[in-house]
Amino acid sequence: PDGGAVVYSGDVGGIRKLFVKRIGGPEAEQLTVGDRDDVQPAWSPDGRQIVFVRAREPRRRIEPGDVFAAYESDAGDVWSIDLASHREERLVENAFYPDFSPDGRSIAVDASRGGPRRIWIMDVHGLNPQQATTDSSEAVAHIAPRWSPDGRRIVYQRIERTRFDVAVVDLASRQSITVTRDVYRKINPVWARDGHAIYYSSDAGGGMNVWRLPIDEASRPSAPAQQLTSGAGQDLQVAVAPDGNRLVYATLHQNADLWRLPVTPQGAVVGVPEPLVATTREDSRGEWSPDGRQVAFNSDRAGPMNVWIHSLATGTNRQVTSGPGGDFQPSWSPDGRLLAFFSSRGGQTETDIWTVDIGTGVLSQLTRNRSIDINPFFSPDGRDIVFQSDASGRLELWLMRTDGSSLRQLTRIGATGHFVRWRADGFIYFRSPSSTGLLRVSPTGGEPRVVAADVGSHMSFSPDGERYVDVKGHKVLSLYAKRGAPRKLFEFEDAEVRIDYPVWSPDGRSLLFDRFRPNGGDLWMLQRPPAN
Repeated sequence: PDGGAVVYSGDVGGIRKLFVKRIGGPEAEQLTVGDRDDVQPAWSPDGRQIVFVRAREPRRRIEPGDVFAAYESDAGDVWSIDLASHREERLVENAFYPDFSPDGRSIAVDASRGGPRRIWIMDVHGLNPQQATTDSSEAVAHIAPRWSPDGRRIVYQRIERTRFDVAVVDLASRQSITVTRDVYRKINPVWARDGHAIYYSSDAGGGMNVWRLPIDEASRPSAPAQQLTSGAGQDLQVAVAPDGNRLVYATLHQNADLWRLPVTPQGAVVGVPEPLVATTREDSRGEWSPDGRQVAFNSDRAGPMNVWIHSLATGTNRQVTSGPGGDFQPSWSPDGRLLAFFSSRGGQTETDIWTVDIGTGVLSQLTRNRSIDINPFFSPDGRDIVFQSDASGRLELWLMRTDGSSLRQLTRIGATGHFVRWRADGFIYFRSPSSTGLLRVSPTGGEPRVVAADVGSHMSFSPDGERYVDVKGHKVLSLYAKRGAPRKLFEFEDAEVRIDYPVWSPDGRSLLFDRFRPNGGDLWMLQRPPAN
């Protein structure tokens, strides 16, 4: 709080612990010890305490379900440490991003507490919790709260799947306003010391950089946002010095690539994984073409997140969509002519389902709802598309024709996960927050039925439908069969590496997946940021 030191998380033998570094002083001092991750530290106003998040399990990385998104609700707890005595105390279970109020009497966190992720306020002992934010959809998450200097408002990150915006809640009225509404991601917002601006990280300039947005007393933008840092790296987690003239932020180098693991159609691993599509940017969410000769994926290699196609025969990559908006998770039609994906393109504030004709490049917008419409998948005959939508207030499965007509809701028990699968047996397979298992439902309706227990959110079936792969904890690829316990297929030795979005090839001989690894990080200080 006096501007003379910075607290941060640093790696010690694969475990992140808290360190305090005096500005201009000697080496940093390690503050916490043990075999559990300690992250997201925040000072008390008097400088005597630090609140932080500690992992619930030993030697397990605590990390978000998706990069820049919410943390898994049972992964960590909020703790405090007294800097004089080094006494530690657990304050709140299953909560993240703690922040002291300016008067030091309260703490704000993000937590689920039996419902969707929202901002909560409690006293410094973790007692007397009060919910500070609400939303119209259960599919929206509120994370990373930060108090305004006068204690009247809290800024936070509002997440609608692939949309990341900055929002502010007035604590007296409990009314929230979304400060930013565009197609670019905005994360980790914090207040300027005078309360007249908000700093955040955004990819509006290409890389994930630090921006400054002036706002008025009503929490509305009073001038255009200004980019403060540049480059293709990730400039994250801004902290503002008490004098308001210095910013400290972390730079993190990371990217996602598409890798391929050789397997048999029965799921036996027969080789080592190798990169298939790799750049210094994000190449993610690959999907095999029906003939197995191409892979569609989303990539920001040209700036905006768009859909690309990789040819296995030539090794070349072709851009299929272009322009801002964020095009994610392409899914092939059975005849290989169309790709369905979800996007906020066209300046939309919600995500919709689109298709692109691979031959002509013609785009078609299928949904036009004021809702989150994501994760499309074609029916086996190519006539229909199933997708997830929160048009009813929470994510459910919906159906429509491939031209967007005959829209109807299919489920009423909730839907979750990154994938929906419509198999040749005629059933649709999905996950629901009301069950820990894999469910299936008929496209004609009826009650969903549990067909497998305890699965992850990324299932992909073998060509014969007798088994499927999934990844749990973003670490281990596992094989599930109709009978018997799941079997581990593969895990990288490097504990930093994440595995996501596995997809079985049509011939059953390859598993495609995302390989993601952070490549270290440094702390930087920006002197005297320019003011509008």
